[in-house]
Amino acid sequence: MKRKLSKRFRSIIGILLTLGVFAFILLALNSWLGWPTSLLTLAGMLGIAWFISMFAGEQLTPPGLGTTAASCLAVALAVSIIGFGVPWRLGEEDVRFDYRAMFIYWESEDNEPLDNLYLRFPASQIENEFAGEIFGSWELYYVEDNGDFTLQANVNGIVNLRGARSSQLGIYTSGVENSSRGPALTWNIDQLYPREVFMDYGWTWVLGEKVDAVTLRAYGIQEDWSRAYWYTLKAEQENKRIDFSFAVDIFRENTLIERYEVTWENEDFGWYFLSRTV
Repeated sequence: MKRKLSKRFRSIIGILLTLGVFAFILLALNSWLGWPTSLLTLAGMLGIAWFISMFAGEQLTPPGLGTTAASCLAVALAVSIIGFGVPWRLGEEDVRFDYRAMFIYWESEDNEPLDNLYLRFPASQIENEFAGEIFGSWELYYVEDNGDFTLQANVNGIVNLRGARSSQLGIYTSGVENSSRGPALTWNIDQLYPREVFMDYGWTWVLGEKVDAVTLRAYGIQEDWSRAYWYTLKAEQENKRIDFSFAVDIFRENTLIERYEVTWENEDFGWYFLSRTV
């Protein structure tokens, strides 16, 4: 009697070990590689999990029982994933969204640089949350007389200084923020001279099932508006007014899907609504 109980107990422990190892291997592969979006990678992950869990289970269960348990779990998962889309769905690969946000300081009455400039650009969002992890950087341009943009500098160094600039742009801080009108990308730079363009650019990956919800629109507003912000302490202290432009674009797989922009003359610091043009 004791021998039968012991054998049955070993079988139960062996089956539980098989299932546990199977789940652990899948979670480890998912953490390392991400969940598969093709049948080939799905088969590879299930095959690896089946082999390792089967080998572990066979050490405790009667011959063939560990293999049976691992096989049943692998088949059940395959049928669930492929047939019913539960708990994962194949074919919905992440989609890349690129963004480009810029602030142009055209001129002011004294044409002095904007010192210690704070900028906030709208970020790609889904219902007031960041659409995904953000990867990005910055570039500094100069607007020529014919309207062309000349690259002056980027994160790697100086390229071709123009206008009044004689040194590299200094970045004090950069980051992300959330607000009632949606997430924002933030920058604090040392100086921006007239006719200079500060550009924030980057990309994010969005789950395939959510791509149609990505937008730059200000959250909670029915009209197609977005929001951007500029500020300097000097502007606040001296009521400094400037001519400036904001423009923000978002691309889905290299196709422009939204563009928001605004141009103001003789205006002071603060939040500005950008109207949709694309």
